[in-house]
Amino acid sequence: MTENYLLSPTAIASVLTELDERVVTAGRIETSLRKHGGKFMPEKIPFEYGSEFYLNAVHGGKLLREVFNDVTEARVDYDKVRHGVLVLKALFEENDPNSIDELTRYVMGLVETTK
Repeated sequence: MTENYLLSPTAIASVLTELDERVVTAGRIETSLRKHGGKFMPEKIPFEYGSEFYLNAVHGGKLLREVFNDVTEARVDYDKVRHGVLVLKALFEENDPNSIDELTRYVMGLVETTK
């Protein structure tokens, strides 16, 4: 799930601050990610928030929808296409190449499998 690569508290906070016209902090986003992440994991599998296993197993799209609704009190409903692009853009603007390296490898792998 490509949305798993978008679970950056800083990028999500940036997008929600712009969309909801209220200041949203990365800390608030991380709190919501931690609070709701377990709902979208395979059942009965122990995990640690932020671990590689967690980032691979959590259903990122459903978690993003829950976080958007939680943080904005349902004023902004997550739209995969529109908001996914905005979060990705915010990731690039963070100027942290490590935050998108794994996503880049994932996309390159997809491209290779279609050849």
